[in-house]
Amino acid sequence: CLVFDLNKRAMNQKQLAKTLAIDEMTASQVIRILERKGFLTRTKGIIDGRAVSIRATAKGAKTAMLAQKAVEDHEQQIRSIVEGLEAIS
Repeated sequence: CLVFDLNKRAMNQKQLAKTLAIDEMTASQVIRILERKGFLTRTKGIIDGRAVSIRATAKGAKTAMLAQKAVEDHEQQIRSIVEGLEAIS
């Protein structure tokens, strides 16, 4: 999960956009919203103030873990339904 990666190391906006396969403008808008809601932090670079590092906050990491679990549970439910349908066929 990307947020877990953001916990381990900071990522800049360009890297994040590339990882998510979205354009940098969209990434910038999403980052601003997530930062405002307390899910991410942005830190300006010491050497280059234009460079910004993005990290998940504790709130962001916890929310991502809960979301990942919900997705996994949902996928398992779908697999069970498909297996049931295949057994009937």
